[in-house]
Amino acid sequence: METTIYPIQSSNWGDPQLFSDAEKFFSSMLDSIAFAKERIDFQFYIFELGEIGRRYVEALGDAASRGVRVRVLIDGIGSQRDGQMIAQHLNLDGVDVKIYHPPPWQARLHRWSRQKGNRVRKLISLLFKINRRNHQKCCVVDNEIVWIGSLNISDNHLECHAGGQSWRDYAVSINGEMAQSLGRNFDTLWDDRPSHPERGFLSRYIHNRNLVARRLKNRFVVERIRSAQTRLWIASAYFAPPGQVRRALLVACKRGVDVRLILSKESDVPMFPGISRCYYKALLRAGAKIYEYRPAVLHAKVLISDELCVLGSSNINYRSFFHDLELDVVLYDKSIIRQLERELELDMADCDEVKVSAVQKLDWRLSLLHYIRYWM
Repeated sequence: METTIYPIQSSNWGDPQLFSDAEKFFSSMLDSIAFAKERIDFQFYIFELGEIGRRYVEALGDAASRGVRVRVLIDGIGSQRDGQMIAQHLNLDGVDVKIYHPPPWQARLHRWSRQKGNRVRKLISLLFKINRRNHQKCCVVDNEIVWIGSLNISDNHLECHAGGQSWRDYAVSINGEMAQSLGRNFDTLWDDRPSHPERGFLSRYIHNRNLVARRLKNRFVVERIRSAQTRLWIASAYFAPPGQVRRALLVACKRGVDVRLILSKESDVPMFPGISRCYYKALLRAGAKIYEYRPAVLHAKVLISDELCVLGSSNINYRSFFHDLELDVVLYDKSIIRQLERELELDMADCDEVKVSAVQKLDWRLSLLHYIRYWM
């Protein structure tokens, strides 16, 4: 298939700010929510009632009580533990809440389901859609500023001294036209109506709301790997690359591209490091460098291809490519790229570099894990 090279865009559509500190990210978003005037569109895969979650419940409720239209969309699996309590509290304050595909066995969540119809129709629909999750993590305030990245509304991302687990993540805030585009994207998801790629799709942001958008998104990622000339740095919390991605990575290595993969040594999904290690031998032999992050869970989702960066909720795995709803931004701002370079270099310094001699003989149990990769 012929490779399409997407043109580099200017960054005058907004002024991105990079966050690698979770507390600063949460505080910046909460400050903007406190001064919202018209609308807040808020969607996160996981929303938990920890220290951070309670701050958001209060802030969103306060905004609604002063007349701001607040819409909250959370995922039925990711937020199933506290989803009911969060929805009840927010509803009392006038916040509109919807739960994306709550699991069929969680009947208490079905009243907030996006599915239309009676209980039987909802149950049947949810049974068929249980594997499709809303993995997006995004907040848009007044269609003026947007926060997007890999952080959920969870204490896990806070430093240990603040009661968290020091998960490693990246996010950005962007103002201007980007916020308007992602506000419209939220509208289509909230109303459950068809969405069509609009101006800025692929050059500024990427979603996979429908089959066409999913194919374009997947092809874009593969082509950025194929077209890399000098470097390809990837940080992925859950690494299980589909065949087209794996082949593109190997070709990039053989072309002499500086391919570096920063992956998690320990994961919140215990079997995932084992699945990822099934791919190590071929990549290392081709010339890739693989780093396993040591201090805590690496939850970041970043791809730098030459002077372009894709950052958001997408992992390099089958779930992101074929199942879940994802949302990422495409960044060209040179200062942001330089900042990310420095942050990723710090991450690599906190990693164990994997050598090919360490993976010559693959444990047969890891080979078995490889066969469930499609669902991970």
